[in-house]
Amino acid sequence: KEEKVRIIPYQEARPRLRRFLDNLDNYLGLAGLAALLVGGIGVASSVRIFLQGKLDSMALLKCLGTPNRVLLRIYLFQTLILAGLGSLLGVALGLSIQPILTVLLSDLLPTAGGGGFAMMNPSMNVVPVLQGMAMGLFTALLFSLWPLLGIRHIPPARIFRRELQSGPPALRGGGRRPWFTAILILLGWVGLVLWQAGSMHLSGWFLAVLMACTLFLWCGGHLTIWLARRMRKGRGMILRHGISNLYRPGNQTLLGIFSIGMGMTVILALYLVQNNLMSQIRQQVPEDAPAAFLLDIQHDQRERLRDLLSPWDQSVEPIPVMRARLHAVDGEPVSRMDLEGRRDAWYFHREYVVTTRPILPRGNTLLRGAWWEPGELGPPRVSVEEDAAHHLGIDQGSDLTFDLQGDRVTASVASIREVDWGNFSTNFFIIFSPGSLPHAPTAYVATVHSDPAHDQAVQQAVVSEFPNITVISLRHVLDTVRAILQKISRTIHFLAAFTLAAGLVVLFGALAATRHWRNRESVLLKMLGTTRSVVSRIFATEYAVMGLMAGLLGAAAAGILSYVVVRWIMDIPWQFQPGVLLGAVLLTILGTSLVGFAATYRVLGQSSLKVLRSE
Repeated sequence: KEEKVRIIPYQEARPRLRRFLDNLDNYLGLAGLAALLVGGIGVASSVRIFLQGKLDSMALLKCLGTPNRVLLRIYLFQTLILAGLGSLLGVALGLSIQPILTVLLSDLLPTAGGGGFAMMNPSMNVVPVLQGMAMGLFTALLFSLWPLLGIRHIPPARIFRRELQSGPPALRGGGRRPWFTAILILLGWVGLVLWQAGSMHLSGWFLAVLMACTLFLWCGGHLTIWLARRMRKGRGMILRHGISNLYRPGNQTLLGIFSIGMGMTVILALYLVQNNLMSQIRQQVPEDAPAAFLLDIQHDQRERLRDLLSPWDQSVEPIPVMRARLHAVDGEPVSRMDLEGRRDAWYFHREYVVTTRPILPRGNTLLRGAWWEPGELGPPRVSVEEDAAHHLGIDQGSDLTFDLQGDRVTASVASIREVDWGNFSTNFFIIFSPGSLPHAPTAYVATVHSDPAHDQAVQQAVVSEFPNITVISLRHVLDTVRAILQKISRTIHFLAAFTLAAGLVVLFGALAATRHWRNRESVLLKMLGTTRSVVSRIFATEYAVMGLMAGLLGAAAAGILSYVVVRWIMDIPWQFQPGVLLGAVLLTILGTSLVGFAATYRVLGQSSLKVLRSE
């Protein structure tokens, strides 16, 4: 029984559409991974800040005989409670934005009751809610494990002698066997990435590039400290003290640059990939697409049709088309093949629209074989589109037998072509060499390029003169496609905004990690006669330099990451965007300075006497 209708998933759509949908799926997966990573960094920074403020309490509990494992359970329990509350808040936020997504996608998806494309009916599904909760808790546990295990390395004497130290007490993570903890966290992170992405290919590339970026930022942080030491003899007290804060004992330069740089790397890489994907979306609808298709043109109507359309389009060239069915592949009849259950059986049973062309059509690229010379005569030969050749199991030199309404023609495969199906020209799976089908019933098709203002006149002229010719207005179809792609782009921007918001939270947390120590430092400077304005400028200098280095490192890493994703995962052209990279560096400097001020402005206003009495 021959197949007349088939239903296929998007993975089996035409190559250009399939690649676009695959890239869109990869981008959404990348956005999820980016949000997951940025959120994990935020969890780690928050737990570290939280534990840094609990050092006195932990020291007292240890002096009273509290075992390390009890302390670990206490703070792990507190972390999981906060993670659970955060996950519940995230679920509530996700459910609350469903109406917004409904508006964005209302013209793309049907209602639950069917009957056309209209407003969706959003509802809460328990399974995604539980998955979101589980992912939130697991992410919090995974990224808080390293700083929590550092509780074991905090001796009480180290806490109570902090007045004699030149920096805040160190919180070294990892536990007694840091390598084992690192392996455990790495395995958990790999599982989390696989769970979120759902693709081994995307997950593998993401993890490989992420490890390279981690090493790059770690080396960049140490380079920043090394350069700061070499610049400590700079002129100006504010500049000298601001740079000195980058390498002083107890500095948070390495942590700050890593957190800020990694957050910027992920967000900027996501933005660069988004720009490249949007460029691909815009290319889905070419500007030189024809205004209309003309079908069922007869042989004796070609010249009159050219003359009729010459006032609007002088390049009209009718192309011959014939209808054929595949009869045999390399001598084996299709009727004897076992195609039961094969998804690509459609390629064997479908009716092909074939043509004869003397030259290679526009938007076609030869992958294997050679095109026939103009005017060359010989036995019938065909050129086959690469996707059809793959499913039919043929290559250059294979033989295909077609049935053209009772006339069987056997042709040798001369070449395999890649077809740009998105150029909206007349493209074909099968193209015969000229002279191969002299007796086949032939009709003609043509495309018309005209100004939008003349579309109606063209259609009326063709229909009035040639009632048998079918006119398909392509411009209306393209306008609909553009509207759909515009909604897709708005949805992508909307989803990317969440990752940006998470990055701002991470940036604030990374800079707030030093707030407690900055309190004591600012008091000492003010007691030595330094004004609040000078102290604020010292902190601003430190944050600006940190933001500059984090921005430069993050921009470089983001450029490499976006190149890998765009060229090796999405397989689309990569566009270098120097303006975006420069703007990202400047925004990082500005954002780091502003967030640093927001995290320390209360410190600048603290009473010196109050701070000293609390010591």
